[in-house]
Amino acid sequence: MTVSESLVREAFDKDVVVQMDPAVKPSASIYRLGLLSAVAVPLRGQSRAVGVIYADTSRLAKAFDPFGVSLLSALASHTAMALEQTRLSRKARQEERWREQLERYLPRGVVDRMLASGDSSPGFSMQADELEATVLFCDMAGFTSRTEDMEPHSVLLLLNRCFSQMTEIVQDHGGTLDKYIGDCIMVVFGAPIAQDDHCRRAARAALGLRDAIQRINAEIGDLALSFRIGMHSGKVIAGDVGHVARRNWTVLGSTVNLASRIESSVAQPGQIVLTGETRTGLGDEFELRAIEIVKPPKGISKGFEAFELLGPRSSP
Repeated sequence: MTVSESLVREAFDKDVVVQMDPAVKPSASIYRLGLLSAVAVPLRGQSRAVGVIYADTSRLAKAFDPFGVSLLSALASHTAMALEQTRLSRKARQEERWREQLERYLPRGVVDRMLASGDSSPGFSMQADELEATVLFCDMAGFTSRTEDMEPHSVLLLLNRCFSQMTEIVQDHGGTLDKYIGDCIMVVFGAPIAQDDHCRRAARAALGLRDAIQRINAEIGDLALSFRIGMHSGKVIAGDVGHVARRNWTVLGSTVNLASRIESSVAQPGQIVLTGETRTGLGDEFELRAIEIVKPPKGISKGFEAFELLGPRSSP
């Protein structure tokens, strides 16, 4: 099918309805087609024309009166809306696929930032922010010794079973899973998205992790898993670490170091231990027990208070 290229091009470029004017010398395509009437109506997108509806005839002059042009304009409007809805639907499906793929490797808050910026390419900007956050480490205490007689594949299945439930609990409380470290998880509350109640969120998540491990123990029977949880609150540097082609989002700083030491050197199996800084942000919502620090953990020179998180405070 051959059409009047001049009318179509003008309607598309200028985003206006264009009709053939019998009083004007016809273009080469109009002359070649022997047209007596022709009209081109743009399909208007959000900011520009996205297509054109075109009609012509070589049998009738002035075939397209104002009513006919209005009908074509209405058809063009509905067609443009349908095309826009299709485009948005495809974009939403594509973003959902991107999100699913990215969230396998990156914290959800980082994925949100990437999609909001419209940049999920390898050149995604590496940035760092200073935030107030609570860092939580949860280690499966004695996991290696308890599973040394199991087949490697069975150990992997058990670990993934634990991590799956633990990750869901972390996300339900608005935490960001920073990384898996062997049989330990590192979690951040308050980064990359700031949270005023990051201490309370971390405490609730810690109690949820304790309950999850107890449920798993009830399901697997003889193999009793234990845990240690350590938490500390303070300033962290949150950002992308590595190379533009291969990097990880993480949090850094003394807050992270102390949280790790609380878990590994202060908390006993089955305990949730937090520092005085975290306790300050909890209010009266939880039952706590002070813990005496006899010997500071290795690498920690500054003194700190420690408390065992027992559970939610009972109503009076």
